Amino acid sequence: MTEAEYSDLAKSLDRFLRVLLLELEFFIDDLPGIEVHSVHKRIKTFESATNKSNKLGIPIHKLHDISGIRIVTATQDDARAVVRFFTFKIDTKRLKLIKDNFLERPDGYRARHLILAEMISYSKGPFLEVQIVSLIENAFNHISRTWSYKASLELPDDWQTEFRSVATDLAKIDERIQKLHEVVVTSAVQQAGPSPITPFTYQLLTKEVFDEEVALVDAVDAVRMLGGVGIKTNEQLRNSLMDPRYEALRQEFVEYEDARWGGEGIGHAGPYSFYSFAVFRFNATKAYLQKMREHDRAIQRNPDNTNGTYVALLQEFLEAFGPKA
Repeated sequence: MTEAEYSDLAKSLDRFLRVLLLELEFFIDDLPGIEVHSVHKRIKTFESATNKSNKLGIPIHKLHDISGIRIVTATQDDARAVVRFFTFKIDTKRLKLIKDNFLERPDGYRARHLILAEMISYSKGPFLEVQIVSLIENAFNHISRTWSYKASLELPDDWQTEFRSVATDLAKIDERIQKLHEVVVTSAVQQAGPSPITPFTYQLLTKEVFDEEVALVDAVDAVRMLGGVGIKTNEQLRNSLMDPRYEALRQEFVEYEDARWGGEGIGHAGPYSFYSFAVFRFNATKAYLQKMREHDRAIQRNPDNTNGTYVALLQEFLEAFGPKA
């Protein structure tokens, strides 16, 4: 690859990164309580890319880290929440996941690494490397890069041992910060009031009301959508979770499904699953049940005219009222 060709490639990658980072900014804006300290993008210089290409014996466009994003979050919980931005892009076929690793090297380096590619070009490259780290991890990694990653110095063994022990100590501090963050989340739930919903308070409140464990990825998606139905604080969320209308409607579905299918369907998925489904489209869910009952009556009056199928009705309902993330 010539330098001029690489310049064109770098320009294309830069545009891709700028769009992706703008979308990431909107994602973070929709998630109160997620603390992102910094986001940086970079594209390798032609010289750096050429040197690594020659060292590994692979074409430049096949390098996994030709372009990169480093995201620094306050805590490990925040880091896991931010990962959802990229997995959502993967789920919706915007990006292709090549690798997902948590690296913990002997020298003390720790980070979550995602290797991604645009779906339209993933078989050809180039690839994007995303590093997601906590503030503590980033502090150590920065010092490590400065002192040893690209250094030509031969440092004594006892220095290496001491430096690795610093990494171990910082990892323990990261764990302590994580536990302190859990207390902050618990206090926000207990005090409720006008404090904003976060994925972490959502997990605790749904556990409190429904006694169900909600995965962080599902909590992130729910919090991003709840604002659209006017539920933005922990107090509003608790009131919504305990709203008797949802359980009453679920019981209607249970009774209908017991009579019609012998115990399968939306109502039988459980209280939390039904709530997470109906909270974004309560009236539409009621209308869907009404349509099903009308469909049954139409069949009873004229068995030869089924007026469509149950599957078609469900598909129509999901397409018309499904939440858009």
